[in-house]
Amino acid sequence: MTWPRWLRRAVRNRHRHAIEQASRRWRGGRGDDSTRTLRKISISTQVADRRAAAAAAEAARSWLEAEAERRKYEDSDGEERVLSLEEAMAKEEAEEAAEAVRQLNAGREELPGGWVEMVDPESGQPYYFREVDGATQWEAPN
Repeated sequence: MTWPRWLRRAVRNRHRHAIEQASRRWRGGRGDDSTRTLRKISISTQVADRRAAAAAAEAARSWLEAEAERRKYEDSDGEERVLSLEEAMAKEEAEEAAEAVRQLNAGREELPGGWVEMVDPESGQPYYFREVDGATQWEAPN
């Protein structure tokens, strides 16, 4: 599409007044959008922003509820408790480590009291790991 000569001249001159006049002419002599139109645009934008904020807040609330439900457990007193995020991550890591130990030692003979024989990757020496509390020792348990 070819621009009219007067518009090309205004753009080339980069004169603000000339550009405003050229754009008015390009739009058919109409001035800026009416105040009513601007108000409608502003209101519709605010409504959309509020809806988006409400949807985001609802999503965050549901995620927090699901996360709190996932971290609930009963302590030794029988009371329901929710773990902090750090506690939950540590608990998950311990469970994953215990599962990995169980898989590694699936073919080995079971030691007393939940102890499992492991091999230290740095020294290559065997050590013993108790799955219940995560205790380790170098000597074989009795």
